[in-house]
Amino acid sequence: MVDVYAHVLTPNYLAEILKIAPNALKNNEWMQNPLLTDIKKRVKTMTEDQQEIISMVNLNPEDWVTPNLAASLCQSANAELIERVEAQPKHFVGAVAMLPMNNIPAALSIIDHQVANNKALVGVQLFTRAMKKPITDPKYEPIFEKNGRLRKANLVASRF
Repeated sequence: MVDVYAHVLTPNYLAEILKIAPNALKNNEWMQNPLLTDIKKRVKTMTEDQQEIISMVNLNPEDWVTPNLAASLCQSANAELIERVEAQPKHFVGAVAMLPMNNIPAALSIIDHQVANNKALVGVQLFTRAMKKPITDPKYEPIFEKNGRLRKANLVASRF
């Protein structure tokens, strides 16, 4: 069994987000679940045959910071996701990358440099709405085009 879109909240990314948005966890109580942040605890709860494709929880940097900082945060968050997959390949068979949706050129660069040639990243995480626009807005089309050419997944979650 593979759970696709299994959320995690890596320690460095969480620390960076809390510097920017100190109440992020208080405002999202479900994100306080220790199985999101403590990988050892999480693995202990998994069955022998359970596998996950992990993704970062919905704490998107573009909701709080400038385009360049959002890009930097996404790059480091993706590096942490890759580390998780590489450290526990038996349980974590892949991850989906975060993209800075307020910086499309940087999002495309992340796809080129982190997603395209990295087997740990099976695709990208997108939401039905980004920057108050539907994901079908033409400004996001280059992401779909690039990922389609690379044959990487676009995992889309609801966001209202």
